[in-house]
Amino acid sequence: MRSKYMNEAKIAGIYGHTLILNKGSSDGIKNRMMFTVYGSEEILDPDSKDPLDIVRIEKDIIEVIEVNEKTSLAKPEQALYQYWAFRHSGVNAKDEFKNKRQIEIGDLAVQITKKESYGAYL
Repeated sequence: MRSKYMNEAKIAGIYGHTLILNKGSSDGIKNRMMFTVYGSEEILDPDSKDPLDIVRIEKDIIEVIEVNEKTSLAKPEQALYQYWAFRHSGVNAKDEFKNKRQIEIGDLAVQITKKESYGAYL
């Protein structure tokens, strides 16, 4: 069954600020595509500690910077914004992102449009 989203991928590897997606050109991934990365968190009953639900938590937005046949390389918005802020305004952007959740191997990446991600660069 095809997903309702244009493209979905998983984080297959992490090397510094570079993320490896488990999808590539053979899956329709193209350079400069944007994805929101989600993790999941189990919600426990505070009294009984029984599992109540699993919720999807937005972690960051990533942009594809290189596409291979079966994999793609991407950079998280945090790294892109820090670079942009440093180059264009001298702003230290570390504080802007101190509350972002850490991207991990296995996290889900769901394609978004560039328009959905513009707010981060304004």
